[in-house]
Amino acid sequence: MPISRLLIAVTALTIFASGAADAAAPSDPLRSPGWESIVETFFPQSEILFDDRVEVVMPTRVEDAHDVPMAVKLSAELGHVREIVVIAENNPIQQVARLYPHRPLKAIGLKIRLESTTPVRAAALTDDGVWHVGSTAAEVLTPGGCSVPDNRVADEVSDRLGEIAFKTFDRDDGSARLKFRIIHPMQTGFAVSEDGEYIPAYFLEQMRIGDGDGPVVDIESRAAMAPDPIVTIDVPELGQTIRIQARDSQGLEFETKDADEPSM
Repeated sequence: MPISRLLIAVTALTIFASGAADAAAPSDPLRSPGWESIVETFFPQSEILFDDRVEVVMPTRVEDAHDVPMAVKLSAELGHVREIVVIAENNPIQQVARLYPHRPLKAIGLKIRLESTTPVRAAALTDDGVWHVGSTAAEVLTPGGCSVPDNRVADEVSDRLGEIAFKTFDRDDGSARLKFRIIHPMQTGFAVSEDGEYIPAYFLEQMRIGDGDGPVVDIESRAAMAPDPIVTIDVPELGQTIRIQARDSQGLEFETKDADEPSM
């Protein structure tokens, strides 16, 4: 091939590759320098759309970095959502949770840890293969949610380890809400004890939430969730006989003892 044609071919390929990369990684509305790394880690070779139909709701200024409430609201206009991932961009543990809905979800609420000021993102994967991303920025006034020990995680937690409490609500719009808590220290592996030793990572890895009609959502959780994690789920409707199951990083399994009786 003549050099001129080779140069044209290489140039065309470069432009095409650049265009594909631009399509996969749209400009971040928060202008975060870490956005491209997030794309490479969580959404490689995927189509991404910043979308107001995925809304991240949380405080813009955070005082307690160990226990930060946040929610992800999902518009019904998205259609079927196959997967949801929640990301705290500047955390040492970036993935907070990954959810696999078995039914439509209107919203999901979590308590999370934040190490420092960071973009917090939620991405919903729809059937067309597009990741729909919602973002917000949280300013952490007292850093260390992942690396500073939480004094509230006391030794006696072992006596109640895996204890599950839950409550259901009927909402004004006719939908249903399930709120539950699981007692667990959710140690990150980054905090140092008074003896100067790292506290080993120990956290809930998986949760399955269901009712008498079957599973509602599966959750892959990480230690970026707050100690004694609290999860809130809004769904169009919820059956009887709530069942919550969980497994932690040491292989211990927990589940609701009396699935017919709310306990929060």
